[in-house]
Amino acid sequence: MQKQGSSLFKIASILLLIWGVIAVIVNFAQLVDAGAVLRLLGGSVLFGLILLLLSTVVMTVAGLLGVINSKKPEKAGMCRIIGIAALALLLLGTILLISGIGSEVINWIFTLIGVILTGLYIYGANQLKNTPPEQSVNNYGYNPNNPYNNPGNPYGAPNNPYTNPTYQDPNSNNQNDQQ
Repeated sequence: MQKQGSSLFKIASILLLIWGVIAVIVNFAQLVDAGAVLRLLGGSVLFGLILLLLSTVVMTVAGLLGVINSKKPEKAGMCRIIGIAALALLLLGTILLISGIGSEVINWIFTLIGVILTGLYIYGANQLKNTPPEQSVNNYGYNPNNPYNNPGNPYGAPNNPYTNPTYQDPNSNNQNDQQ
């Protein structure tokens, strides 16, 4: 049985992983290509591009961890923290980049897609974290969380100290039944 928040978190993780890989390639190419120009523009633009590259690497790692841990609510808190860190790095890098070279449409598009996907990832991690624990059934139907499943009583009802603990088969040829 799949948990309630698991599917949204897994889809958001896959999308964030794909977007992170694309953005790492684009940001790395942008950083390498504009190396000489960046030295002329100043440190804030270079620092902004480095933060954007770092945020996309964190997004990729967050997406990968989300895919791996999409069915584990105990890991959702860690994934949420990594998602918040990726979002903070993305916004800070974008602010530094835009303050240095101005506002370009492609920067806003990349930032908007990153914010939406990271927001979905964080929301999915919150949903997964808030799902109730699954009732596990182990040992051929024995559920330790079921109060009516007493291992000493194979019939599933709780032991009652005021009744006869022995079981008599109604189909047996008992002398008391024939009277």
